[in-house]
Amino acid sequence: EFYQIDPKDSWVVAAAEKRMTEGRHAVAGISTGLLSLDAKVPGLAPGDLVLLAGRPGMGKTAVALDIAHSAALRGEGVAFDSLEMSQPQIRARLLADHLERLGHRLSFTAIDRRLIQPGDVEPLRRAADALDAMPLVIFDRGNRIDEIPAKIKEARRRLARIGRELKLYVLDYLGLVRPTDRYRGDRVREVGEMSAALKAMAKQEALPFLVLQQLSRANEARRDKR
Repeated sequence: EFYQIDPKDSWVVAAAEKRMTEGRHAVAGISTGLLSLDAKVPGLAPGDLVLLAGRPGMGKTAVALDIAHSAALRGEGVAFDSLEMSQPQIRARLLADHLERLGHRLSFTAIDRRLIQPGDVEPLRRAADALDAMPLVIFDRGNRIDEIPAKIKEARRRLARIGRELKLYVLDYLGLVRPTDRYRGDRVREVGEMSAALKAMAKQEALPFLVLQQLSRANEARRDKR
């Protein structure tokens, strides 16, 4: 008796074949765009709930935006749901990242504060045009967990207009998500409920969910900081 591959699982077979032919950097699902990470983590697969965690100011948003940017550059549709930063701030960060990829260095702060020199104008215009053409949808409104399916539906609709398919959902970050009232006041249970809900959504939507979360600074006060 043979196991028949379900059509929904065909990406598993394709990924295995790709790793056999292309080596350890081939991934199942979405590549992070970071080769050293792809060598250790086999990509962001449909249905995965992947947590990117760190203390405040450690660069979680920068890494998540880099992963989203790399996926969009490959033509893979991305929904970036920011509960912390505004859409213009996210766009400024993406512009700075794209400019560096083009070989022109201009900081996020300079773009955000409009501190632009004459020599920056043309590269910035090219980066903005490239960003506009990418299959990347940015949300900066709504923080309830039950709003996420509607955002994904909207992202799919917007991407379909340009002939692209949604491949990745990024949430920045879990600590700002408003849970249901079921466990109001019990933060541990609220986070547990939200994690379970996000995992269920990832499976139902057949998308990898990349979710950011802040860790406590308490370890900084300990002698052993691991």
